[in-house]
Amino acid sequence: GGNEDFDVTSAHWGLGVGTESRFVLGSRTWLVVDAGLDWFPGARLQGHDTSYSPDGDDVNPREDYQYGDADDAINQPKWRPVLLIGVQRRLGG
Repeated sequence: GGNEDFDVTSAHWGLGVGTESRFVLGSRTWLVVDAGLDWFPGARLQGHDTSYSPDGDDVNPREDYQYGDADDAINQPKWRPVLLIGVQRRLGG
């Protein structure tokens, strides 16, 4: 056997908080700055005929390989900072 190519999937979800500010650039133009932080809890990882779960309920796991190893291998996010900077322009009268 050689290496196999397969997808690793997850039903990831998360929560986030953020704030938004506007700064006047002109009579109808603003600079908009939005910043936040998203958090993602651990989620079951599935691939090929195997799955690893944060609670240890694994299906067909490899010997001496656990959820933490699988999580590290695919680098799924735990915390994600978000930053958006843009310009808002009011159209019309």
